[in-house]
Amino acid sequence: QARSRFGIVPGASLVMDRTEPRPARWTSKRRIEKCTSDPGLYNRGVYAAQLEQSSKKAVARASFCNALLHRMLGIICTIGVSLGTVAAYDMALRPREMQAPVAPVATPVEPKVAPTAAPKAEQKSLSFTGFPAGVNFGGWLALEDWFFSGRDSHDVSTLAASGQGACLPPLIQSLDETWPSEGILTKRLVDKFGAATAVQAFTAHRTSFISTEDLKGAASLGIKDIRVPMTWASFADALAPIDKATYGSHNPDTEAVVVPDPYYHDKAAFVTVPRNWLVTLLHKASEYDVKLLFDLHSFPGGAAWGTYNGVWPLPPVFWEGHPQMGNKSIPLAQAGHWVAEALIKWVEGLDAKALSAVAGVSLINEPAHLSWGTWAKEEEVLGWSAKAADMFRRSSLPGHGVKLYVNFIGTAFRNFDAILPPWWNSTFTREERHTWAVLDLHWYATWAAGVCDGRNAPGGAFTCDQPIEEIRPIIRGCIQGFAKQFETDYDGLKATAEFSIGTFPDARLACTDREVLRMLLLEQVTAFANHSIQPFFWTWRIPYGPNFEAGWSLKKLAGMESSTVGQSCWHSGSLPATVGLFEMGPEVHIGLAGSNFSQPLAARAVPPPQRNFAVHAREAAPAAQEGHQPLAPAVTFAAAKKNLNSPVRRQKPGLLISAVFPIAALAATVATMAVAAWTLVPVYKRLRRPTSPRLILPLLA
Repeated sequence: QARSRFGIVPGASLVMDRTEPRPARWTSKRRIEKCTSDPGLYNRGVYAAQLEQSSKKAVARASFCNALLHRMLGIICTIGVSLGTVAAYDMALRPREMQAPVAPVATPVEPKVAPTAAPKAEQKSLSFTGFPAGVNFGGWLALEDWFFSGRDSHDVSTLAASGQGACLPPLIQSLDETWPSEGILTKRLVDKFGAATAVQAFTAHRTSFISTEDLKGAASLGIKDIRVPMTWASFADALAPIDKATYGSHNPDTEAVVVPDPYYHDKAAFVTVPRNWLVTLLHKASEYDVKLLFDLHSFPGGAAWGTYNGVWPLPPVFWEGHPQMGNKSIPLAQAGHWVAEALIKWVEGLDAKALSAVAGVSLINEPAHLSWGTWAKEEEVLGWSAKAADMFRRSSLPGHGVKLYVNFIGTAFRNFDAILPPWWNSTFTREERHTWAVLDLHWYATWAAGVCDGRNAPGGAFTCDQPIEEIRPIIRGCIQGFAKQFETDYDGLKATAEFSIGTFPDARLACTDREVLRMLLLEQVTAFANHSIQPFFWTWRIPYGPNFEAGWSLKKLAGMESSTVGQSCWHSGSLPATVGLFEMGPEVHIGLAGSNFSQPLAARAVPPPQRNFAVHAREAAPAAQEGHQPLAPAVTFAAAKKNLNSPVRRQKPGLLISAVFPIAALAATVATMAVAAWTLVPVYKRLRRPTSPRLILPLLA
């Protein structure tokens, strides 16, 4: 009965009642008789038999699982060795240019069009809420060299005349010499590769540097106003009276063209911005409840000193100079008024949706910076701004709620605090000062040496490793002093359209501690709010100047910037082989202009530039979509696949490497297959046996 019911077989060993002496050896018959004759002993014996069988199953299961684990580890290690060997062999075959941590320039690059998530972006912090309500999109439509300096530069204010600019991604990731300003860069590209390539490079930059995702990200931080610095070339057609063939023969709404600086026509050039592209940008901004402030950041001949004037290191001549081409009798300052008036009229002509997304215009940025009243007379600077303000006053923009931001900088005057307040009160009525005229004064602790700056070295107002509670009163005293004086001296609307948390001009010595920088931002934003000053952080992003991001990128501080973008710009001493080799033409369309701001357009190249190179890369009619205006001119170029396999980009590995690595890779592959067979065959056999679900399920898992 016991044998048939509980599977007790001859030879089985049972543990009996420990109080009863156990014979030296029991036969199966005696075991069964003993069990059946004593019910209590029978029950204990059956329980013991079940317990022993269960123990044996557990031991077998553990042994099998351990063996399986060891074999799986063996397979993983073998696969790792195989992949490592193949990767090493692949690196050995790669050319040296391809081993740089960037993608080849020849590979068509899609623009960043509203990506769902930035790759390898830092986790956004939700605990910090001290972001300002305004920010700049610097380095987008008006270039500054340090924005594109790679990892080898560190000066916010470039000291060397050669400049720090090393690239213009995504198409130009390295150059054979650094560039100091946008005008110099454009002229070099035109001279070396032609106008078509210059237009192509700038369009690719403009359609990728800022995307819909940036508008969305800024809005998510509570930002309501975005300042968009741009060069005078966005309204280059206003200079047609100087030379109609050069400045007036293109369609400013749909064409991107290369135009020369009217004074430095043989040294500096610019690529215009199609204005329909800006219209679509405004439409997109309105969808995120964000308004744009268009800022004329540079003027013909240079109206200030520094990389942002467009022609640096050439001396600024805007205030006293005349064109050196075409009609040379027209003062450059008058040409600047034409540009300002063109911006005003363009905003007046916008459709209702686009106009609702315009916060205001700034008709000149930091005029005569670093002149100290010498090469630009103070009365000329004030007179120019007064005339520009009168243009705005006579327009319809004040009635539409568009504001005029009037910017000045102290370095243009010998006695700034004595001159500007009376001018402000006499130029604008009290009603104008409280409705549409906004006085804009920039503030940076960066250059307040020994007073408000912070360094990782002695000499500053504080050192970066001091406790935050020791740094706070220093920075609070500085910013509160500025804000209080600003509020006291000037009646009406006020703004600080540029400020940052950079603590020192040399990025190597500036503070980078996240908590310190957030404290600096919060103190400034609080002071501006307490004194009714509208703040704009400089700048939103500076991915190709990673050394400056800590103190100058709001997107980086918010944890929204990718940590790998900066790898697209480096100092290599040579231009990648593919740059300048693209073939312009309508037969190959990569679609760089096809961001979600615009629709792809057709484009064609033009003959090589003449001496005054007012050359055009014209576009045909926009894609057929009723009611839709393109944001960017089309850029078409050949993929230049032949360059990827050219001798410049391919180098043969050494003989030893060529012989050893294929053999090693093959051996590793064979070993992997052997280990796989060694592991999986026992598993297959085991699963074929009758096994309870309690064992099968863990194996499957």
